Amino acid sequence: MNAQLITTIDTSAFPTSEAYPMDINGDGQPEILFVQSAGMLKSDVYGGSDRAAGADPRRHIFCITAVDSSGQVLWQYGTPYTAAEHWPGHVVDQVLCCMTRPDSAGVEIAALQCNRLVVLDGATGRLLRAVDLDADNYGIIIPFQWQGETRLLVKNADRERDDYWYANPACIFDSDLKLVAKLPQIVGSGHSPRALDIDGDGNDELLIGFGAYTGAGERLWQLSDPTGKEYIPLLHHVDQLQIAPLGPDGALAIIYAGSWDIKLATLDGQLLWQYELGHPQHVLVGDFRGAEKRAPLAFMNVQINGFWHTIGEHLTESGARNGLELRPDEWSGNALIFADRHGDLVQILYPQNWWPGSDTRSSGAHSGEGLLILPQGCPDGSDAVIIHDWGWPRAVNLDGDEPFRFPYPEPANPSVNADGYGMRLFDVDGDGRVEALIHDRNTAWIFKPPLPAPGTANTHAGLRSVTGQGWYAATDPDSIGSDHEND
Repeated sequence: MNAQLITTIDTSAFPTSEAYPMDINGDGQPEILFVQSAGMLKSDVYGGSDRAAGADPRRHIFCITAVDSSGQVLWQYGTPYTAAEHWPGHVVDQVLCCMTRPDSAGVEIAALQCNRLVVLDGATGRLLRAVDLDADNYGIIIPFQWQGETRLLVKNADRERDDYWYANPACIFDSDLKLVAKLPQIVGSGHSPRALDIDGDGNDELLIGFGAYTGAGERLWQLSDPTGKEYIPLLHHVDQLQIAPLGPDGALAIIYAGSWDIKLATLDGQLLWQYELGHPQHVLVGDFRGAEKRAPLAFMNVQINGFWHTIGEHLTESGARNGLELRPDEWSGNALIFADRHGDLVQILYPQNWWPGSDTRSSGAHSGEGLLILPQGCPDGSDAVIIHDWGWPRAVNLDGDEPFRFPYPEPANPSVNADGYGMRLFDVDGDGRVEALIHDRNTAWIFKPPLPAPGTANTHAGLRSVTGQGWYAATDPDSIGSDHEND
């Protein structure tokens, strides 16, 4: 089966790093914000690294173009860079967020424009307020509720500088863009902060790194490391975390892809389990099934030319114990790893040649979101994993079988950066099912997946866009895959 291509949008006049589907004008329909930015590369902190922008003035590139679902331009903030096809950019998936105005009279858009935090009117793109930041390497912005106002977490996702550890500091701004707190050394601070009302008092707490903080920046708890290994900020940080009912008696818990370890912890900071996997960068929670196996967790484990980490002992030990195929010679690439709620491995899938137009490039993209989940995207009603760090996005089940394909459109002028193809899942036409937007820098394609079938009950009404991911797992324990040893 193939997904149906329903819309093609030419973005060559405003080359795109990332797309953000949002209802920006309150009409009940999603618009699309196409963002052009250098992302993490804008900072000269990165000078000398393999992604260095150095003194290149293109690190100041920034433009937001708002379009409707047909591609009609509504407004534009900034000037798009079109002087050359190639320009630096990396991890632009969290530089923008949408929030409702306090008077509920409209929507505001907060964005990181190099060394400025700006707030725009959603309907018109007009600049409402702005504040200068102390550096140009902030790459993450998250809105949250605290004591009756919408505050903003603004966070570095870059390398160390001055007295800050890797991916620090984390800054908290109030609704008037006044700095409330700056946290320079958060253990595990990486690329996946979350706002969540942990205690049910109406105020969001912040999950940053391996800890939790109040909306005023006070630390509530920090996970301990039972291994006692030396803490190295660059290596031991949170690449991604999820919230899911995986705790005792189905309680909500935090699952970490911790850049070295995978961990599960309670919302009050109690570590339930921890295993060394290698370099787990992305994690999904859902109902993943194969012909004979089932699992609730999917991790993208990344090895970059053997540089980042050795092969995790849990991967080899648990993999061998469960009869999984281990390919040590292929650990210079990636692997999609499924695990049960106890962290035991269920399945390992390896990259295939999925990069159109190439018979050699099977991996290499390094995006801010290497995995997405399509709820009920498989014929048996289970969730599909969409991989887009292995080339043109593909949907797979736990066995690696493809329930359907996104047909490759063979663009006339393809331009894909180191992050690969961008992708978002959202309901474009209001039929209660999600569509998939896939884009390179010059073109965006909107596809209608064939599953779930029209009229089928689904959870897509709860879909929300967070760091490139359309849906972050159900909160109903019955919807999470059972342990494979019980199937």
